[in-house]
Amino acid sequence: MRSQIIYINPKDQDFPAVRSKNISDVWNSVRHFVPACTDASSPFSASFTVFENPAASESYCSDDLLRSATKRFGPGERRQWCSGTREEYCWDWLVTPEKVDDFVKFLCESQPLPKHYIGPAQLTVTYNFHWIDPVSRQKLPFQETGHYLHDHQARSSATVWLSRLSSMSLDACFPFEWVDSEFLAFCRHLATAIPFKLRAKNFRLSVPNKNGTAYVAKKIDLDLQFEIDRSLGEKIG
Repeated sequence: MRSQIIYINPKDQDFPAVRSKNISDVWNSVRHFVPACTDASSPFSASFTVFENPAASESYCSDDLLRSATKRFGPGERRQWCSGTREEYCWDWLVTPEKVDDFVKFLCESQPLPKHYIGPAQLTVTYNFHWIDPVSRQKLPFQETGHYLHDHQARSSATVWLSRLSSMSLDACFPFEWVDSEFLAFCRHLATAIPFKLRAKNFRLSVPNKNGTAYVAKKIDLDLQFEIDRSLGEKIG
């Protein structure tokens, strides 16, 4: 089994904010990143959500957004998303890949979205992919399932939440066994395309255990983190 470098999202933070609050700019950056770095031809899944205002809310009313979304896309499906000390509801639409741009346009036309602690309208788009070489445009080697213990280690995924405060998560498995010149060169390319700032401290070495029955994530040495941050364009010192 091969080792690999992985990227993990911080457990003590929200998903990283993207570099712009303008939904159109965010979506354009996603559409640049996907073909520049991955072999994904379309989203793996997408959904659209409008969050209802709580009954006692005085600062936000979801009626206008719900009315506009229903007129544009037909009725959504209402569900409870929060329970316990309070109950809150939202409306969901399942979005096919060919309809994603229509929902993005709807969000852009709805700007500025009203302030609400969640949403208030959110398009969630997920891509599953393999990394590609920036020059040859071919899939990087060692991204086949036979090289790893689990199938999911042979691919990566990214999810973007388009909303008033957009964010993005990256579940990345890079087909490099260590931090070398090739990996650092790929980091330089990735940093120019991905819509949020990558941090060296979130990279890990994923290595097989002695029995070959599982993988162990190890922190990367500080001197190599320094090299990664420099490749990502992070200011050092």
